Amino acid sequence: MLRCLLIKRKLYDYLEGSLSQIQKIKVKSHLEVCSRCKEELYQLKNILDTASIRKIPQPSVEFWHNFKVDLDRNLNEKLMGSQEVRLKPRYYLKPAFAYILVLIFTLVVGNYLWKRPFVSLKLAAQNEARIDEMESLDEEIETPELNQSEDGYIDELNLIYELDQA
Repeated sequence: MLRCLLIKRKLYDYLEGSLSQIQKIKVKSHLEVCSRCKEELYQLKNILDTASIRKIPQPSVEFWHNFKVDLDRNLNEKLMGSQEVRLKPRYYLKPAFAYILVLIFTLVVGNYLWKRPFVSLKLAAQNEARIDEMESLDEEIETPELNQSEDGYIDELNLIYELDQA
């Protein structure tokens, strides 16, 4: 049964002679054994002979184009239902307007930086003044030498405590 199905699919190509030599031999050997496939081949041959005798008009390219468009539209309506398509308005920023915005932004930032160019330099000068002040304070405070006896650790802690209170 499965073999017959495969052979029936190849009968049209067998009649046209477009099968390979091996496939032709397989189909021919099956037709010798199977009467149903042989009857199918006979019916297909009669249909093709009748069709070749009668002049059947071929549809034009325009017909097939319109057919495809209508078929797609009908399928889409069946699948999606008839929905009205609304296009949302889109506002595009024109390039000239974008360039103007960039130019204005650049001018504003440039003007701000021009008026306050040395803010970071002023902060650095203040930091240097504080560092100098701290160095002078360190020089004024006399730190006694730490003794290295057994109680040296306790003496160091006492010294740190005294400096913290001062």
